[in-house]
Amino acid sequence: MTDSLYYYWIDLSNIYLTVYPFAAIACILLYWIFKSKWKQEMINWLYVFNTVVPLIMLITLISFLIELFNVWYGQNPYEWYTFKENKANFFTPYGWSYWLLWSINILLPQLLWFKKLRKSIIATVVFIFFSSFAIWFERLVIYITSTYRDYLPSSWSTYPEHVNLFFTFFVKPVCFIIISAIVYLVFYKRNKLPHTSVFLK
Repeated sequence: MTDSLYYYWIDLSNIYLTVYPFAAIACILLYWIFKSKWKQEMINWLYVFNTVVPLIMLITLISFLIELFNVWYGQNPYEWYTFKENKANFFTPYGWSYWLLWSINILLPQLLWFKKLRKSIIATVVFIFFSSFAIWFERLVIYITSTYRDYLPSSWSTYPEHVNLFFTFFVKPVCFIIISAIVYLVFYKRNKLPHTSVFLK
């Protein structure tokens, strides 16, 4: 039960963080194209996006810590070896990548708790760059550090590509829109948006 909830949460956070850069870039482009008409509304949406991200990353930190606790408490020698020798040890060939991933993926988004950074377009662009880097760097850390000492090609496997394409192009944007719209409505009802809403009056 705990494992399924953990993986469900990781999938949900990856969905939001995968689509976040594209949606934020679309908001910034619309902001520059329609400066006078949609300026306040685009800042409202960026504010909503930038408010959800640090919360998701805090919950992701909790789920990462639960995973590390399960590795330690489970006493599975294979998981413990992978964690101790490949990832957590800073002095192994790829140990630095594991800790860089934690700092970019978990600690950097916590700067968005500051309201001035949440409303700043420049800070959003910088965070989009690091968020996109962290998403793909996480894949590198998972694949490379888990297999660079594995010498059994018979244990390697891949997933079907059509399933990944469906989740990438349909399910992830739908989940992103639903989460962002719910947070937008909550902020609107509590009068927490930086500007008045163009859509809701």
